[in-house]
Amino acid sequence: MVEILVVIAIIAILAAMLLPALSGARERGRRTVCINNLKQFAAAYEMYAEDYYERFPDSPLALYGSTTDSIYPKYIKMPKTFWCPSNFENPQPDTITGNNDYLTLPRRQWNKNNWYCSYAFVFGLSVSNNHAQPIPMISDRGLSPKEGKTGNHLYGINTLFFDGSAAWVKESEIVYCVPDNSSNPSTGTNINGSRYANVACSEYGQSISVTGHESDWGQ
Repeated sequence: MVEILVVIAIIAILAAMLLPALSGARERGRRTVCINNLKQFAAAYEMYAEDYYERFPDSPLALYGSTTDSIYPKYIKMPKTFWCPSNFENPQPDTITGNNDYLTLPRRQWNKNNWYCSYAFVFGLSVSNNHAQPIPMISDRGLSPKEGKTGNHLYGINTLFFDGSAAWVKESEIVYCVPDNSSNPSTGTNINGSRYANVACSEYGQSISVTGHESDWGQ
């Protein structure tokens, strides 16, 4: 009987040691899927720019619009490309639609089919943008330093940059930008003269329009 209890205790100890490692491995796998989503966006943006006079999407309608000329469904066929598997609050979408619920509703109340549930986007870029600092295009959504969150993943975010590269940005390296309607900017909003040249999200993950701030983006 004692031997059985000892074996059970050993198994319990081993399980307690292995579970965190397994959980970490699953999260790394989800991060990889997220990175692959961003790379698919990079390819779709390039095809879009070829068809639209070297300009990238300038509004949400260019992402999901009601016509066949938007990123979805013309260049990206699968709705799940818009979804990060670490976004547990909003399950995989069935289709892609859109409105501005993110401006008024808590994240947990967002419609899973809305284009903004997992990622934040920069609108209004073109192939002529040229800045000394990396220019973000898309990144994990839901950043809120006031709440201690870093988007879909713990400890950092995945970001797609203007040059087509997708990389993991650690929490300590995130520079939060300021939405146009914010009178209370977060820290670290300037980087070498560029207001936005680090990550695509504001402190609450809102999407950004370059319009009116072209010089900040190297236009």
